[in-house]
Amino acid sequence: MIFVVPLLIGRVLIAGYTNYLLEDYKSQTRKVLREDLSDFAKDIELENFLTGKLKKIHQDFFTYCQARESDALRLAKMAKFLQNRVKIEIGADPVYLFIFDKDTGKIFKTVGQKFVQNIGYLGNAAVKIFFRGLLENPETQTGNLQNKLFAQVFTTILGTRETLKFEMNELYSFLSTKLGGRRFFGWLGNLPDIDQFQSDLYYFISFTEDSVALKKHFAQARKNSKNSGIKRFYGFLPANLNDFYFESKDGTISLLKPVPVRLLRFGSHKNKSVLNINIDNQRLLSRPAKAFYIVSQKSIAGYKKGISRFQTFSGLSFLVILFLSLYLLQMLCFEGRIPARINTKLFLAIFTSIVLPIAIFTVVSYRYFGFLQKLFYQNHKQSIEQELQLFELSIQNNQSLQHLKLRRFKDRLLKRLELSRIELQKFLNDNLGLTYDGYVLIRNDGVIIEEFEKYININQQNREKLGFLCQIFKAQASRIFSDLGISSNDFVAQMKKHPQGKKIIAIGDLFSPVDADNFCLQDGEVFGTGSAKHGNFRLITFNLFNAKKSDKSAFIAFVLNAGKRSKKFLFQHAIQDSFFVKRKNGILYHNAVFQVEDKNSADEGEITNSWPSKAANDKEFLRIFNRIKERDSGISWLEKAEDGSVSLFAGRKVAKLPLIIVAKAVLDNSALKHSMLSVMILIFILYALLLIIFLAESISSIFLNPFKSLLKATTLINKGYYPVIETGAVYEMGILVDKFNIMTLGLQQRQRLERFVSEDATRNIELESLDLQERSSKKIDAGVMFVHIREFAELCEKISADKVIQLLNLYYSFIEPAIKDNNGIIDKYVGDGIMIAFTGNNAANEDFAENSCKAALKLLKNLKLLNLQLEKAGLPQIKIGVGIACGKAIRGRVGAKKGRKDFTLIGNVVNLSARLESLTHKEKYSAIMVSQQIEKLVGDHFVFIDCG
Repeated sequence: MIFVVPLLIGRVLIAGYTNYLLEDYKSQTRKVLREDLSDFAKDIELENFLTGKLKKIHQDFFTYCQARESDALRLAKMAKFLQNRVKIEIGADPVYLFIFDKDTGKIFKTVGQKFVQNIGYLGNAAVKIFFRGLLENPETQTGNLQNKLFAQVFTTILGTRETLKFEMNELYSFLSTKLGGRRFFGWLGNLPDIDQFQSDLYYFISFTEDSVALKKHFAQARKNSKNSGIKRFYGFLPANLNDFYFESKDGTISLLKPVPVRLLRFGSHKNKSVLNINIDNQRLLSRPAKAFYIVSQKSIAGYKKGISRFQTFSGLSFLVILFLSLYLLQMLCFEGRIPARINTKLFLAIFTSIVLPIAIFTVVSYRYFGFLQKLFYQNHKQSIEQELQLFELSIQNNQSLQHLKLRRFKDRLLKRLELSRIELQKFLNDNLGLTYDGYVLIRNDGVIIEEFEKYININQQNREKLGFLCQIFKAQASRIFSDLGISSNDFVAQMKKHPQGKKIIAIGDLFSPVDADNFCLQDGEVFGTGSAKHGNFRLITFNLFNAKKSDKSAFIAFVLNAGKRSKKFLFQHAIQDSFFVKRKNGILYHNAVFQVEDKNSADEGEITNSWPSKAANDKEFLRIFNRIKERDSGISWLEKAEDGSVSLFAGRKVAKLPLIIVAKAVLDNSALKHSMLSVMILIFILYALLLIIFLAESISSIFLNPFKSLLKATTLINKGYYPVIETGAVYEMGILVDKFNIMTLGLQQRQRLERFVSEDATRNIELESLDLQERSSKKIDAGVMFVHIREFAELCEKISADKVIQLLNLYYSFIEPAIKDNNGIIDKYVGDGIMIAFTGNNAANEDFAENSCKAALKLLKNLKLLNLQLEKAGLPQIKIGVGIACGKAIRGRVGAKKGRKDFTLIGNVVNLSARLESLTHKEKYSAIMVSQQIEKLVGDHFVFIDCG
């Protein structure tokens, strides 16, 4: 049972690991599907589809014009080409197709046959005015005749009163009264680089929404997936789907997303939209109700099969090891079953029952240590997410406290409702800015008191929305007073004295009794202004009803600047480090909060405040902020450094407040390994002790009696006697006793002989021989070259680490062929520098000098090709310097006696070549610097310049 435990643990670990791999793969697949689904939704949008197609048409048009001779290019032919491309790619017949040569003033125009009756005659002069107005930005020419003519022509041609400012190669859409209110698309393009024309060509294409081919649009969206393994579908599915993620039994994962109705609207003017078609065929009228969905689908069946095969193979492997090991143990437990020496049997028994299970357990644990690490990281990742949620709750709790203060103030206000208007207003204004930042009160006698306009920090858009909400609030309140019969007799008269009284009463008449009932129940209801996620202001409503109808009753709505109160709360806690720094499970978490501008402001997404203040200068905090500000949900991730440490990052937006909270923590990977290793060692020690006790008991019961006899005999031998042991043991123990009897006869002689043989002597001879071999060296004639990249340190600071390694790998791949082709040997790499050795064949043939010069020139030639390759890869180009010297050098093995050794060249020639290479980094010197000895040896074959 002890032996089986490690194997079972290993089996469980493998099962857990494979399940983890499968879930991780599913998670990655879901992530890819979500990204594809987001792209699919964009591809479904008509504007994206048309923009992509028109850009393709523009490129085809450019290619078409470049490939034609000038005499073969006619505006009519060009228009025909464009018309055909629009028909093929989009499926639409252009309403207008204009081509304009700006310098010559030539015009070609065509009007779709289906639209001639609606449009009428269109002259060349009008088209010229239309083009010149679009190209000359008539908005800057206010008041001149050209601007007025363009406005008239623009309205006449496109049927819209809004003069649009067209940009080149951009899609525009608008409703055209010229075509019965149809949606109109327009595209203005130009070809500035056509060699056959001396001037720029401009063209204008327009077509209606309902003329776009529906099948082409959706077929294009389906085929547009960036991932070849993903399939896209679309169609109508039950609208009451509770889950948008499905996994089928065959291993297919599907992600669904409902498509907004606005994306299905195109073509609705002619009942050709997706909605119209499916209403006509009654698909949308079926029960349950249907909605239009897009689906991204990917199969993981192959991966699941691989996981299953791995599990099966590992299970069988464990079973085979288990049965073979147990069989071996069984054979060893019975004397004589295996004809082997006792020490061999003991070794096999101990190895099989102790070492082998522990080894298997160690291998499995080490193999899946990464799996355990990921679980550890995942746990801390969830922990940092929980920290952010708790942090957000503390901010939201502050909002709840503000609401509680308002409720208590409401109770105080209820007792003062009988006050006069002036007294009531004074009471409300005394608390203005303390408990709330604005209010609107309407009483059942027609008294309206309000104060929120003075707050200039409300932007205009929020001010308008807040005013609209207050109007609705007063209208509903006035309607409720009337329906409940608690309004005073002069309520209407008093209301009409208010500047907006008539409007309030009129709006109130629009509400039904159900609306009034719901409004009465909204005691303490919060209405936001601005964006739901970034709005700073809240409108919180309360009813102030007294038990008696004769008493005054009212409704009040408080304006609360939630952003200001959150800032005050954070400023109060900014001085407490414990609020932004927390230690949990031995990990130190650092938190920060950033305030961002409202989405309606010009500085959208800019940081206005940070808590603590130093967080605004923290690069890691800012990196998290930049990743989270464009997202609608929270995000967390981890990054592993080269030293093994792991950094955790997380961020999320605070609900309904313009705040973003971020957090970071660092996990020491070495500490994780050390702690897990300690646990594993402790388990191994306990397990080994248990097995040793078990084996000791078993072995002693088998060998106890023979060993007692042997022990007694050895005692007699120490006293000078040589006894003969008699025992009934057979097989190994019997043989052991017989051998012992024989041993006693010659024990003394054998002990003397062993003194003449020393193991230390043999070991010393071997070490001395090796040491003599390592000390051997040779002095030779050689050429030494150093190659180095200029300004490499500055270059490393400008690009990322990955790109530095990519650059060096390309650099070395171009260096090595030039060296090897000229009989050079790369001695060592030193960062971006290389030391190269050239050795002569014999004393009379000094070809190493010539080879080094050839190699240097080859390097400069290859550098041009290398820089082209670097440019294609998006990497900076480089310059190199080469230094060459020749002379006597010592070649031999250099290094620690028991450590690493290098076989290298040393001597003055090495130092000289290195110094020559360093001179090449100065602009006044050549890229190749050589010693005077090189010139003497190969001066007839190369041209040299004396540098002093």
